[in-house]
Amino acid sequence: MSANVNKLLQDKVVQSRAGGKSLMNPNNNNNAADVQPASGIQAWGVVGLAAGAQAVSNIDQAVVGLAAEPIMEELSLTTAQYGFVAGSLYTLYSVGGIAVGLLAAPRFSPRSILIVMLLLWSLSQLPIVLAASFTVLVACRVVLGAAGGAGTATSMNICHEWFPDNRRSVPSSLLMVGGPIGTMVAAPALTY
Repeated sequence: MSANVNKLLQDKVVQSRAGGKSLMNPNNNNNAADVQPASGIQAWGVVGLAAGAQAVSNIDQAVVGLAAEPIMEELSLTTAQYGFVAGSLYTLYSVGGIAVGLLAAPRFSPRSILIVMLLLWSLSQLPIVLAASFTVLVACRVVLGAAGGAGTATSMNICHEWFPDNRRSVPSSLLMVGGPIGTMVAAPALTY
């Protein structure tokens, strides 16, 4: 009985996030035994895209560390200023994650949240290209941190909508590997 109630509650949460249509149970049949991903190919594609978003997030976070010497030289930064730039990413990182969890997650689908986060990640880097300076770099890193704070949780939520409870371990693991893969790709690419 308890397992059936948990499955029904889970499907209702998924339905509310998907605008009334359940992604895990597209026929809206609330029988716990019928909970299946909408499509295997779609479900794994979502995992791949979410892992890719994690990779991009980690690349954005690591780029300042990987390009420390050229950044310090080009902007004439002292080591103290560079340390401030590097740490500025985490100024609003946790605040952004909490804000998304409290304010956005109850109102918007995880897909919409992640799209906005990806746009903010991209747009937060644009001013650096147009007018690179210590102040601009710090401001952009703060915005990047605020926008990226909920990235992992939102991506995990998206992946979990496509898989029943007993099949979430592999998608979750693949999602968590996406970030380190991004750093592994960025490190050699940015240091040559």
